[in-house]
Amino acid sequence: MDDTAKGFFLGDAGFFPWGTRFDAIVPDIEGTGYSSRTLRCAEALGFTTLSAEIVASRPDRPILNITFQLAAGATAPKDVLARLVVRLGAPHTVERD
Repeated sequence: MDDTAKGFFLGDAGFFPWGTRFDAIVPDIEGTGYSSRTLRCAEALGFTTLSAEIVASRPDRPILNITFQLAAGATAPKDVLARLVVRLGAPHTVERD
């Protein structure tokens, strides 16, 4: 079941609805400004991952960004991108090195 429209999974930590505050996931955060934390995350969106980084403007604000570090695998990068496009939609821009 695709719950992407309702929220996000963070590995073993479970499912969180969009709008979840940063401090609800990282209660030991110090400071009142920009908040970022890399968490263990073994799977996301059907991909094997190494970690997930969550970001919020402050600990008492909703998470605004999630970045997943995909694990290397036997799948060619173009095939991984194709799966991501099917799952999330086409990117607005593409940059290549």
